[in-house]
Order: sequence, then C-alpha cells, then structure tokens
Amino acid sequence: MRITLGQLEAFVAVVEAGTFEEAARRLNLTQSTVSKRISDLEAGSRIDLFDRSKRRASLTEAGEKYFERAKDLMSRAADLETDSYAMGSKRSVRMGVTELSSLTWLPTFLEQSVSQSPDLEYEITIGLSRDLMQMVEDDELDIVVIPEMHFPRTVNFRKISDLEVALFSKPGRITDPLPIPIANLKDYDIIMQGSRSGFSARLSSWLQKHNVTRRPTVKIDSQHATLGLVVAGKGLCIAAKSYMSTLTESGRVEIIPTKPELPPVAYYAVYRQSARDAFFDALCEQIAEQVDFATSFF
Repeated sequence: MRITLGQLEAFVAVVEAGTFEEAARRLNLTQSTVSKRISDLEAGSRIDLFDRSKRRASLTEAGEKYFERAKDLMSRAADLETDSYAMGSKRSVRMGVTELSSLTWLPTFLEQSVSQSPDLEYEITIGLSRDLMQMVEDDELDIVVIPEMHFPRTVNFRKISDLEVALFSKPGRITDPLPIPIANLKDYDIIMQGSRSGFSARLSSWLQKHNVTRRPTVKIDSQHATLGLVVAGKGLCIAAKSYMSTLTESGRVEIIPTKPELPPVAYYAVYRQSARDAFFDALCEQIAEQVDFATSFF
C-alpha cells in the first residue's frame, strides 16, 4: 500500500495534538477519516505506530522513530510547495462535479480558465454527489460543485445557482387531468438515480413529504441514460427545464405540470477549510459567474 502525505500529516497531527479527536479538529477532518489514514499508514509502513493499550495517543518505540522522520518529511514537503509557487509552476486544483455540470457549463469554464488563469491546472472527477463529498472529506478533492445536501462542519460552502426542474414524460403517457396532483405520481414509474445522487435524494425527500414513494423499477446512475428511457416511454423523470429544452422543442418529451410545482434544486460549491480559503473563495466567485445549466456543450 502506498504511503501518502495525507497519512503522514494525520500521523504528525495526532502525535502533536495528543488525541485523534483534537487532531481531527485541527485538520478540519472527521475523526473517522483521521483514524483511517493512520490505519492505512500502519498497513503501508508495516509498523505499529501507537500503543493502543493506553487512552491517549502514545507512540511505540518504532513509532517515535517514525514520527521524527515523518515530521521532517512534512517540513520538506511544505518548503517544496513554497519553492514551486515561487518558480512559477502551475497550481493544481482537484475539482469534482456531477454529470449535469460536465454536460453543460464545465467545458466552457475549463476553456476560459486556460486564458484567464494559465497558472491553474484542473484535475476533474465526474461522479455522484455523495461520493464527491466524501472525496472532499478524505482530501482527495479540493472543491466540488454539487446539489444541496447536509454539509459537514469541516467544509466551506457557497450557493452558486438555483436549478429549475420539472416533471417530464413521453407525450401522451399521462392520462390524469393537468396539472397532475403530486399525490397521483405514486401510480407512475419515476426514473431517478440512487441515493448517492444528491439531486435525486433532494427530490425524493420532497416527494416523500407529499406521500409519494417512487417505485424502483429501474436502477440507474446516469442522468443522460435516464432521459433515453423517458423518451422510450419507460417512465417519467424529474430534470432541469433548461437542459431538456431541445427534447421538449422537438416533441420527444413534454413537461407535465404538477400541483404543487416541484421545488428548485440549489447547487453549491464546497471545499475544505484550509489556509487557502481566499483562493477558493475567489474560485467560487468565478464558478458562480459562469455556471449555466441551459447550455449543452454538444
């Protein structure tokens, strides 16, 4: 197993803080994340670093020797990062977005960043909201743009957009008078992504408050594939009005008015609290200015 700087950072923090709980607070991580990093470090180094028979984080003899080397390595890594910026090297930003963002505003954002911020280099991850959020907590991503969800205290977040959504169907599939009462949707198949999707989780929670429990006839993690199934008449879906405009204008799907109307879904930029807060605040501002879910890149 490969040893990472994140594991060494957690190790040094636990030793200096005296407890896993205090180390997690200083690093703005969850205690479970710190514990996992220590376990991974012990597995990778094949050394028992802590004497777990004691209540406080007490080092073994081998752990004490390892601590001195780890502390020195972390100091050198910090110096190397400072020197790299001074020499004008590119700064890497690990960014995560959901599928809808990757199909709309993200390509234009990346193209413009080449000219506006040539010193930045983006490493992009496309995934489901809850998976991306976990990657932020595990320090595998720096910033993500995801639908509103419960955000832990270890992150900063900023609202960047409200996404208007609607119910869509293949024309002629709905037999109820319109607008259709939300409660009547229990009689229809609504195709949605699973619980790892923040978009679906948010809307599923709202539907449940109106006594609508969707029937999971299709298990799917792709929003784009969901649209294909709706066009084929396999069910209804809830999607962004702006993104679906091409399909509605061509007559392949139609908007089904509901009573009450479906609520908008708020999107947030989320990043870990760190010494680079000012940098990420500015990046959030840039993202908010360029987010446009109405424009498909193809």
